[in-house]
Amino acid sequence: MAYNFTPRLTAPYNTNESEVSLWFANPRNGYYPTYQMPNCTAYSWGRVMELGNLNNLSLIADGMLGNGGLWGDINFLGQTWKKGSTPKLGAVAVWTESGSAGHCAVVEQINADGSYVCSNSGYYRPVDTSNWHYFFITNCTKDNVIYYNGSRWGQYIFKTFLYPPYIEDSPGPTPTPSGRTKKRFPWVIYLRNIRKR
Repeated sequence: MAYNFTPRLTAPYNTNESEVSLWFANPRNGYYPTYQMPNCTAYSWGRVMELGNLNNLSLIADGMLGNGGLWGDINFLGQTWKKGSTPKLGAVAVWTESGSAGHCAVVEQINADGSYVCSNSGYYRPVDTSNWHYFFITNCTKDNVIYYNGSRWGQYIFKTFLYPPYIEDSPGPTPTPSGRTKKRFPWVIYLRNIRKR
């Protein structure tokens, strides 16, 4: 089955009927209303659900929801998902930070140099859809350091990529070929061997 992916580079809003159930309703988004947007976990879970819908999967939260930095741990969201160190489109990137709840975001684009782009939301109260925390795009280096508006964002330490079920069989980024590789056909080798005799 082909993996369907459409990058999200704009914020979800509760005025959009198709997005309400993903980000602004319980039980589809277990973070609503206690930890609703703007919040990294509420956003990331809604985005995972959106990509699940796109791939005809009915996803449920496996384990307790928890802070972003806990995602993928035993008893927390994503505990049964595959984990790795390679960014994939639609994967959830997880970071920890000393003394904080950590952060999670969704990979939307992978660049040829190994860097990648994530869609995010960040904790902010009172709720204000015009505040940058509500939805923002970050650039991440291939060493998984987060940059927002050209500056390093927080002192987050990369933990893992979580691969939800819709990308289990999805290949990683494909390197751009630098040139054509010549193929040696068996019959050419056979003729050469005959001539040597």
